[in-house]
Amino acid sequence: MSWFEHYHIGKRDLKKDNHWQNLNGVNFRVTKPTVLCFGGNGSVTPQSANYMCRVAQSLVGIKEPKHENEIATTNDVDFIGIAYSERHFLGEEAKSELIKNIFEPLYLGADGTPLSREQILKNFSLINFFAHCHGVEEVSTLLMRVYCKMIESEIDQQTAKDALMQTFSVCYAPIRPLSTPGLQVIPEKDEVIRGGPIFAEISSKFLEKRFHDKSSGKGTVAYKESKNVISLIVSDMSNFYNDEHAIDFIERDENWKIAVKRSVAYSDNVSKAMGVALAYAISNGLQNQRSEHWIPKPDADFFLSKIKSMLSHVQNNLFAREIEKIQHERNDSIEL
Repeated sequence: MSWFEHYHIGKRDLKKDNHWQNLNGVNFRVTKPTVLCFGGNGSVTPQSANYMCRVAQSLVGIKEPKHENEIATTNDVDFIGIAYSERHFLGEEAKSELIKNIFEPLYLGADGTPLSREQILKNFSLINFFAHCHGVEEVSTLLMRVYCKMIESEIDQQTAKDALMQTFSVCYAPIRPLSTPGLQVIPEKDEVIRGGPIFAEISSKFLEKRFHDKSSGKGTVAYKESKNVISLIVSDMSNFYNDEHAIDFIERDENWKIAVKRSVAYSDNVSKAMGVALAYAISNGLQNQRSEHWIPKPDADFFLSKIKSMLSHVQNNLFAREIEKIQHERNDSIEL
């Protein structure tokens, strides 16, 4: 079976027709800060993979260079889209190929021996993920496989864990929580994933209380779901739609304005917050690419402060107090 029969992989390229270049998964290598884009389970064509890349690119506003020596342009960052087989997920052959060709060169040299710890951490800082719904499940599975492969290659457990902690994910309407550092945006009005991602204890309790009490408050709330994962719950992305699961609610245009004007409620603020988080993660990769030494990715508190800054006045203080109460109850039960 050839690569294009069991999945599709391509690159967002504004110079190409339809701004898309099909790639051969066997030959592709990560050489610069890269955003790997995984859509929902309906992403089974190059067009759908291209669209995910387009949305990710719009969030950070990266464009073609206009001047010489300009940085943080399309020359410096790759947006790579993955589309699934007709079974709507990545099969074993596809996962093995992606791990071998995208991730293995990040921790093994050409001779098959492990790279130095510092080089491995620098290399993994180039990797970012942008995911929607089922895409988060694919990312989590891939990263778990990568971890196991690193251990099999005789890389110590701490280095393997620390390497994954240098990646960063930004996702919308996730089916499950992130397994590595990142931001997950949870729309309350999601008819596909009601009640938020499974196993996200704090978010689930907050949403359960909201739905049970039929609370009328509106706005956003951002907080730490875990040590490395930030959750952002939004009551309304629009003032019109009852189902806000679709990824196009967050897309931005050429002028970094919200692209789809569907009687906007909080989608503009949420989209900006996602873009800023992804931009800082990409920036860390750019810094590492130019540095002789590894520069650690900022911690979750740093990202949370930037996200809250972008949300600004749309943050609901009552939501925040309820989240704090849930967090305290959770911590007390853990201590017991």
